Amino acid sequence: MGFEKPKDISQYYVFRTVVSLLTAAAAGIMWTLFFLKPPGAHGWGDPLLWAVLFTVLLPLAVYWQQRLYRRHTRKVLFMLDAIENNDTACLLYTSPSPRDRQKSRMPSSA
Repeated sequence: MGFEKPKDISQYYVFRTVVSLLTAAAAGIMWTLFFLKPPGAHGWGDPLLWAVLFTVLLPLAVYWQQRLYRRHTRKVLFMLDAIENNDTACLLYTSPSPRDRQKSRMPSSA
């Protein structure tokens, strides 16, 4: 029984999309708090600090998501091109079947 390496959660589109949306929501909430609350909070409780931080992180989160999308798009286009051109050098990888892992049961002749 083989164990598969667990997939990194950051490779999932849904996870990256949620991170981007939460960053955008946090930035919007912090800017709203900054403009609605009277000035007075300084340091870590200052909404301006958090609003600027999340606003700076938002383009980075979107770029992180877009980079994965582009990488997967390139792989798909490469495979479609290989299939279209009947390129036999590019074979699809399939995991071995359980029969391929079993040893031969032929008796050895001595």
